[in-house]
Amino acid sequence: MQETSTSNRRVYRLPPCPEYDVEGMESWLTDLAQEGLFLEKDGFFAGVAAFVRQAPRYCQYRLEAVQKKSNIWAEDRGTPDPEQIELSAHYAWEYVDRRGNFYIYRRFDQSARELNTDPDVQAMALRVVQKRMLGAVFSPILYVVLYSLLLRRVGLLTTIINMKTWFFLFVSLFVLWTIISSMSAVLSLGRLRKKLISGAPVKAEKSWRKKQTVYLGKKMVSAAFVLALLVILLARFNSSMMKLDKTPLEEFTAPLPFATISDLVDAPITEYKVTMQGMGLDLHCVRYWRDWLAPQCYDYNESARLTLADGRVIEGCLWVDYYQTLSPAFARILALEHLRLAALNDRTKPLSAPDLPVSFAGAYLDELHYPTLILQHETVMMRITFYQFSRTHTIPFTDWAIEAARRIISHP
Repeated sequence: MQETSTSNRRVYRLPPCPEYDVEGMESWLTDLAQEGLFLEKDGFFAGVAAFVRQAPRYCQYRLEAVQKKSNIWAEDRGTPDPEQIELSAHYAWEYVDRRGNFYIYRRFDQSARELNTDPDVQAMALRVVQKRMLGAVFSPILYVVLYSLLLRRVGLLTTIINMKTWFFLFVSLFVLWTIISSMSAVLSLGRLRKKLISGAPVKAEKSWRKKQTVYLGKKMVSAAFVLALLVILLARFNSSMMKLDKTPLEEFTAPLPFATISDLVDAPITEYKVTMQGMGLDLHCVRYWRDWLAPQCYDYNESARLTLADGRVIEGCLWVDYYQTLSPAFARILALEHLRLAALNDRTKPLSAPDLPVSFAGAYLDELHYPTLILQHETVMMRITFYQFSRTHTIPFTDWAIEAARRIISHP
């Protein structure tokens, strides 16, 4: 895989092996020199190498491990110390560029001595790079651990269903791929270090030709992962910001499988008025989605004032999380997860649930001291919070809990 410019002076190539494949990189650069392609000064950029086309001549490349921490944004732009460059030039070795954790040198004089003749010194330098790359392995592992602990606070199953199972698996696969790729680099350097410690010198081999297809394939897979992740995240961000995933209740015409505020009152309604609009609270809307683990899901928010035929006024907000799951056992686990999360919150208090004709029921007072009801019946799990603001009349918790339970039992 390569791209050649129309100019006869400059050629661009994708490296056929990773930076830590020292023998492969040295071999590849040396082979190109025999074809008349010589790496430009600072020729590596964004994963592509720029070469100058000249008459073929002898050229030998060597990679030296970078022992100090630096990058292209540092004051020295990640180059070796001036003394090191000067000393190398004294032995006819020219500094060319840096790729990742390695400096690239070359010589045109075949009689010049080797750049580094002490395998132990080379092994020590590689050890520094290996530790640095090992840190790159621990970073995603640390994020996995921290995220797992965070999920215990927000609910693993709830999070998976809300972000959708396929996306959760995709992100998990991406993290696993990153960890395996990083470990592969660490192990490769470890094998090279053992080779040097045993006394065997590093030799440029033709191994890059055999590994080229595999390496470029891995690069394409990594690029595809990153691109797909960015596209998905941008699409989700846009959907969330534009509220494309939420539908106003007045536009949602499909029948709901749970009780609304109108269903919870015990008398005919003469007036229904939407309240608390334009406050940026995502009230009076519903989000509906499907998931592998829960084929039917609702995130329902209703805010209204109801005037009853007898003059009473009911005003409040109803929040419902509804999941129709794959099995009763899964629905029960989901219900227990919600209760466990509530128990972890210092601002909530346990509450006795009334005797309801469902498979499982639990309750607690939320942060605002309003009752929240957890129901599980067969494959359905629900979390219901009913905030009531009316000063003249409120529906008792037991009454609206019984009606909510009756509704999910009677729904087909």
